[in-house]
Amino acid sequence: MTVQWISLLVTITLAFTGYILTYLNNLRLARRKDRLTLISKQLNDFYGPLFIASEAGAIAFQSIQKKIGLPSREVPQVDSKIYVEWRLWMENVFMPINIFREELILNHAHLIREEETPVCLLRFVAHVSAYKVVLKKWSEDDYSEHFSVIDFPSEILNYAKVSYRELKEEQIKLIGKSKVNQTSKRKLNF
Repeated sequence: MTVQWISLLVTITLAFTGYILTYLNNLRLARRKDRLTLISKQLNDFYGPLFIASEAGAIAFQSIQKKIGLPSREVPQVDSKIYVEWRLWMENVFMPINIFREELILNHAHLIREEETPVCLLRFVAHVSAYKVVLKKWSEDDYSEHFSVIDFPSEILNYAKVSYRELKEEQIKLIGKSKVNQTSKRKLNF
C-alpha cells in the first residue's frame, strides 16, 4: 500500500465516521425534540389545566367547608340553609369545574402518561356522570339526593400535582435549563 492509498482510506474512514456520528447526533436531537414537543403538549393541553382546575376545586371545597361545614349524606330537609348553599356551590362552582375536568379527560386521554388510564381519572368521570343525575333532579325540584352515588376520588388531586411537576421538571431538563440561574431562581412549590 502506498501513502496515497492509506491517505485515501483514512479520508474515507473519517468521512464515513463523521457521517455516522452526525446521523446519530441528529437522531438523538430529533428524539429529544419529539419528547419535548409531547411533554409540552401534555402540560399545555392536559396536565396543566387538570392541575389548575383540581387545585381551584380543592380551594373552593375548603372554602365551602369553612363556611357551612360538610353536609352529611343523610336525607336533608329541603329548606335547610346548609343544603341550599351546597346546591348553589355545586351548580355554580363545583360542577363547572368538574365538567371542565371531565371534558379534559375525555377529549385528551391520548395525552395521559401511563399506558392504562389511571383509576382515579375513571372514577372521577363516573363521579361527575352520577352527579349529573343529582343536578337533573334538582332542576325538577327533587331534593331527595344531594350527592353523587360515586364518591369524589380525592387521589386525583395528588395525581394531577405529581404528574404536572414531573413533566415540568422533565421539560425544563430537555430545554437545557436544569440548573436555574441563582438570581432568577424559581421553585415549584408542591
